[in-house]
Amino acid sequence: LFYRFGAINLIFRLEINCKFAFYKSSFSSLDAQRRRSLQQRYSIYRAIVRMNCVWLDMFRCMNNAELVTFNERVFRIRKRLGEGAFSFVYLVQERSTGKLYAMKRIVCHDAVEQRNVENEVKLYELFDRCPNVISCEDFSIGPAAAYEAAIHGQGELQCDKMVEINILLPYYKRGTIQDELNWRKISGDFMAETRLLSLFNDICNGLNALHSLKPQPYAHRDLRPANVLLNDDDSAVLMDLGSARLAEFTVVNECRARQLQDYAAEHCSMFYRAPELFAPNVGDKLDERSDIWSLGCLLYALCFWESPFEYTFDKGDSLMLAVLSANYRIPTKSPYSKTVHDLLKFMLEPDINRRPRLSAVMERLKS
Repeated sequence: LFYRFGAINLIFRLEINCKFAFYKSSFSSLDAQRRRSLQQRYSIYRAIVRMNCVWLDMFRCMNNAELVTFNERVFRIRKRLGEGAFSFVYLVQERSTGKLYAMKRIVCHDAVEQRNVENEVKLYELFDRCPNVISCEDFSIGPAAAYEAAIHGQGELQCDKMVEINILLPYYKRGTIQDELNWRKISGDFMAETRLLSLFNDICNGLNALHSLKPQPYAHRDLRPANVLLNDDDSAVLMDLGSARLAEFTVVNECRARQLQDYAAEHCSMFYRAPELFAPNVGDKLDERSDIWSLGCLLYALCFWESPFEYTFDKGDSLMLAVLSANYRIPTKSPYSKTVHDLLKFMLEPDINRRPRLSAVMERLKS
């Protein structure tokens, strides 16, 4: 079908070019009406050819799509869904069943990065039974393809030193909460409070799975609407555990402070980043309550479509100063109850030692 369609397109293109060349030779002798007629006809023919080229490209992509294997299960990459700072996410289809999945591809440049990704896979496996944390279907490890190495800025000469890890995940066709907030912001449509609190409760349940890990709790560190998926039953599912680390961390010296600040700059979205991650000081003790600040920012975004500190940033003021002083505003025309506003203030406490733990947030949510 592909070659037949291509041959037809080529013949059609040659035909209209020959015809137009013939008419063009005597173009000056034609009257104005005849000229317009020929120009319109030629424009239509060119549009048809361009459309045929689009179909040809589509057929070519379908026939040349990359195949990926997970333990003898073969998948075909359909399209790219998105990308992060360190990974790409693709829509893939299993050849034997036709079922759609999402595949996260990370190219690791050294052993440290590979170990971090392997820890991410282990975390997915730990939460396999939690309905509010995304599960891992399978994963594979192999040498990075040359074009993936080039995309990540290393070039083909060094690609033999790089490792490619593919993580097979469920596909959520409704996308993320951020996708919904984008169109709500454009239309000015507020989310119903009952649904808002239901989604927030799901997010808390997913986060609680990380904070309750034994022997040591984990913190997500990059909690935001773009990292929360929507299931078909309208439940929320936490994703992207690539930034998750052990929650408890002590800044023992200036070197550790700089390391923490650099890590936060790379892995924690600035509009949802906790104050203690902007300017860590020697002696600071961090724990899972850094996620509570991000959780408060996320609840604010569910209410008003964006982080409480995006307005400050858009004005050109200092984002860090606004976060450190918890300088945000609740819109005067907010459609939500005092209970929701109080819950926001409860979590957006700039002092980590006075900030509540997740158990207190969930208890207040129940009451």
